[in-house]
Amino acid sequence: MKIFISVLIVSMLVFIGAAGYHIYGISVPLKVSPISNESIVNDIEVLKPLPEKVVGVIEIPTPKEEPNDILEEIPDYELVSVEKYSTIKTSNYFKSNKIFVFNAQGFEEVFANTDDIYLKAGTLKKLIKVNENLLIQGYNLEIWIGYRDETLQQQLREHLEITMGIKKGRSDLVAAPGKSQHQKGTAVDVTLSRIDGNLLEMPSEYLDFTDNRLPSLHKDNEALKVLQEAMTANEMNIYQGEWWHFNDSNKEYLDVQ
Repeated sequence: MKIFISVLIVSMLVFIGAAGYHIYGISVPLKVSPISNESIVNDIEVLKPLPEKVVGVIEIPTPKEEPNDILEEIPDYELVSVEKYSTIKTSNYFKSNKIFVFNAQGFEEVFANTDDIYLKAGTLKKLIKVNENLLIQGYNLEIWIGYRDETLQQQLREHLEITMGIKKGRSDLVAAPGKSQHQKGTAVDVTLSRIDGNLLEMPSEYLDFTDNRLPSLHKDNEALKVLQEAMTANEMNIYQGEWWHFNDSNKEYLDVQ
């Protein structure tokens, strides 16, 4: 029986080798390599193994440092640009408005010598926190003036003497050169605006040296209250002579030039 089956299988292989085989009625001839005896199916593409996946080095761009991150590395006593190291809104009053100063002919109208707004790094760090608090409430802190050098301090003093007839020596209005915290970069004149950019209603215009400038007379002004609360919560003291003026309470870097 076993011999019969073996003979039958051999006969079938010989038959297939000679005539090929049928797959669903399609004749597919076979060729036998005389060298390797390796069978290859004609007209059928032999699938090759996929090449190994090459994993390259993906370069992840280094995140650009945020201004606040860079600012943290700067000593608190150094003067820095508000525009460069923060996203706080600025409207440099002396960059867009002329002021009057004295000259040999009486007085003249000039642009003050200032460009960017500068503050001590420690003061700016506090104002960034102030602005973060205000943004949550739907407001922006807006800075008019920070550091003033001796020349600008004198120009502003002269401007007010000319335009308002202020008696010389009124240090309660504009301090003499060398007497203002503005000259140390630790004082700031500010206001509030909405997210859409519109200014909120404050007690008076900036540099209005009538009694309207006094914050104690405007305790019912809601916008001023919001500003004062945000500033004092971050160690910026209210100046009772001007609602827009705040002084840094930190004395450690106050006198460092």
